[in-house]
Amino acid sequence: MSDRNQLVKENFINFVRSGNLPTSNSLLTPEAVGLSNQAVIDLFETQVMSRHLDLQSRVMQKKGQSFYTIGSSGHEGNAAYAKAFRHTDMAFLHYRSGAFVIQRSKQLVRANTTI
Repeated sequence: MSDRNQLVKENFINFVRSGNLPTSNSLLTPEAVGLSNQAVIDLFETQVMSRHLDLQSRVMQKKGQSFYTIGSSGHEGNAAYAKAFRHTDMAFLHYRSGAFVIQRSKQLVRANTTI
């Protein structure tokens, strides 16, 4: 991980631990838009997975194990679009759609899981 990535990681952890987070300007709650606590956690998990894939891609590139890539960093919110639509809906994706693809893949797994 480069020094800049480490700095971002440390700052994120420090802000979360201190509770020094921006206040929301939205009056909407997850419940108001039909999201359970588990659904919010699921979206956050997808966003974290997307970021970790970006970081791993950089590690692999530095080791000569992969080619040049552009990560999805900053586009993690696209997971919400994937959650809002059916996995059968058409999607025009691009190289920064990592979170969308991860969230949609979860829908496919759930759709194909027999309980």
